[in-house]
Amino acid sequence: MRMLILVFLTIQTTFSKIVESDILVNDLKNFSNKRRSEFISLDSVSRSKRQVSTVYPKWTDKTLYYIFDSNISDEKKALLTTAMQRIMNNTCIRFADGSSQTNRVKFTNGDGCASYIGMIGGTQPIYFEDTCMLTGIGIHEIMHALGVYHEHSRYDRDDYITINLANVPASSQSNFKKISSQESYNPYSFEYGSTMLYSVNSFGTGSMSAKNSDYSRTMGLRKGSFLDMKILNTDYDCSCPSDPGCQNGGYPNPNDCSQCLCTDGFGGALCTENAANQVTFTASNTYVTKSINFGLNQTITSFYQPSIAIYAPSGKTIQFRFTSLSNFYCMNGCNMNGVEVKYMTDRRITNPIICCFDNDLWSRLYSTTNNPLIINLHTRVAVQSTVKFQFRYI
Repeated sequence: MRMLILVFLTIQTTFSKIVESDILVNDLKNFSNKRRSEFISLDSVSRSKRQVSTVYPKWTDKTLYYIFDSNISDEKKALLTTAMQRIMNNTCIRFADGSSQTNRVKFTNGDGCASYIGMIGGTQPIYFEDTCMLTGIGIHEIMHALGVYHEHSRYDRDDYITINLANVPASSQSNFKKISSQESYNPYSFEYGSTMLYSVNSFGTGSMSAKNSDYSRTMGLRKGSFLDMKILNTDYDCSCPSDPGCQNGGYPNPNDCSQCLCTDGFGGALCTENAANQVTFTASNTYVTKSINFGLNQTITSFYQPSIAIYAPSGKTIQFRFTSLSNFYCMNGCNMNGVEVKYMTDRRITNPIICCFDNDLWSRLYSTTNNPLIINLHTRVAVQSTVKFQFRYI
C-alpha cells in the first residue's frame, strides 16, 4: 500500500504595521545525541576527509556499482535508493546493480555512518546504522564513495571555520585533518550548507565553529546543496557542449543539455520560472504582511521544500523581515525544519538557515537587489510551522 503524505501550505494577508508576536520554539530532546553518531572514521582505518580527491580513483564509466547486505532493511533500501536517485537526477553519474561486479559498494549495517573515499577496489562497505536515517546522510556517504571529502577539511577551511581539537578524542581527530592542494582541489567557494560539513560541536564541545557566526546553525545541514551536486558534475566531467541560456545561477543539465539545473526557488528549462510548491508575491512601496503555514502529517526522512518568491519592479531593492516564526525545532543543522532568506548575490550558495532564535537572523531587516527574492522553507516533521513576514521595495 502506498503511503499518503499530506502537505500544508496556506497563506494569510494583512496590511499593517510590524507587530512583535510570541514565538513558539520546541526542543527536540535526544536528537543531538543521535546526530553525533554520524561519524566518518573507524579506529582501525584512517578516513580523514577533505573536498575532491586527486589521489583516489573515480568510478569507471561514471557508474558506481552497489549491492545491499542482507541486514539492510527495506526502509533503508528505499532511503538509499532515494539518495542515489537524487544524485542521478542532478549529475551524469549512474548507479547500477553490482552483483556480478568486482569493484562495488556494499551497503551494510555497522557502527555509525561511514564510507571510504573513492573507488578503492573490491567490495568496499558503506556503513549505515539506524541513526543514519536521513536521505541527506545517505547522500553524504555516497559522495564520499564517489571521491568527495569533507568541506571542513578543505585546504582553505581556516578562512571560514575555526577548529579546536581540545575536546575531540584522539581516535576522531583525523576527521578534522586538513589536506594540501596537491592532494585535492576546491572547484567552488566554501559552502556552509554542504551536506559534507559537520555541525558545530561534532565529536566534542567547541570542536568547530563558523567564522561567520550567522552560519552556526547551518553547519551540519543534511539537504544536499546545489553546490554539492555541482561538485560531483565537475569531478566526473559531466558537462554540455553549450549553455542554452541558464539564468539565476543555473547551469546546463548533463542529462539533457537543452535544460538547466536550477538553484533553489527556480524552475523551467532556463531557470526563469517559478519552482514547484512556490507562493509568489509582488512588492509595493509600502510594507505588506503575509503569513505562510507549512507542514506534514507525519515525519519523513527527506525534506518537503516549498518556497516564497517576492517580485519587485526592475531596479528596485527589496526589503524583507520576519515578524514571527512558530513551531521550529532549534538544533544545529536545522535538520527538522528551517527557513533560508536568499539575499546574497550568488544564488548558488546556501544562505544562513534559521531554526533558532538565539541571534538576530530571524528579526533583522534584509535588503537585496535579488529580484525575485527567494525564501526557502524546509520541513520533514509532523508539525505545522508558521512564518509571518513583511516586505516592500525601495
